[in-house]
Amino acid sequence: MQKSKTSVLKHQHSYRIFRKFSLNFDQQAPKHDRHAIAQALQNSVSLYQQLRDRLKLPDLIVRSPAEIAATQYLQQVIDNF
Repeated sequence: MQKSKTSVLKHQHSYRIFRKFSLNFDQQAPKHDRHAIAQALQNSVSLYQQLRDRLKLPDLIVRSPAEIAATQYLQQVIDNF
């Protein structure tokens, strides 16, 4: 089965975006204390959101209420350190 030119171009574009964000992610490796780990988690969430927004995958279902609840809960946990 041969991929269409559009499919190949989309894949290449996605890969370039992934590489850019993966390089940023490598810089987020946490130290071994809870504040650094919390910051790394928050950075990971942010990187995921940026990548998701850039790729705009048609089959992806974004569940905003769940995302908001999860990030608020993470913030509450961090605030109680």
